[in-house]
Amino acid sequence: MTTLAPLPFLVRSFWTPARRHSAGMAFMLAALLLLPEVAFASTYAGQALLEWARGMIIAPLCLLSIVVSIAIAVFRPDFVKAAVWVTVVSLFLFFVISNATTIIGYLQS
Repeated sequence: MTTLAPLPFLVRSFWTPARRHSAGMAFMLAALLLLPEVAFASTYAGQALLEWARGMIIAPLCLLSIVVSIAIAVFRPDFVKAAVWVTVVSLFLFFVISNATTIIGYLQS
């Protein structure tokens, strides 16, 4: 029965200090060449994070606040004012984030 030899890059002795340095430099060069393309793909810094927050946090919060304000209006009319303000603020944030590219363009010109 024959045993297979391990792959050379999995053996600890394969990664000498010179090879680790070369691999690190190659990784850094690849990162420097590829990251500007990723960074300049968005119109402004944080665009992807804001769009994620718009869809995953602010939109459900807005819908939930509308439903809660309707339910509160039936049972506790004194809390309607707070629920309506939460709805207005979340709709405002949703609008600003949705149109952030246009707003940033106006501010830069």
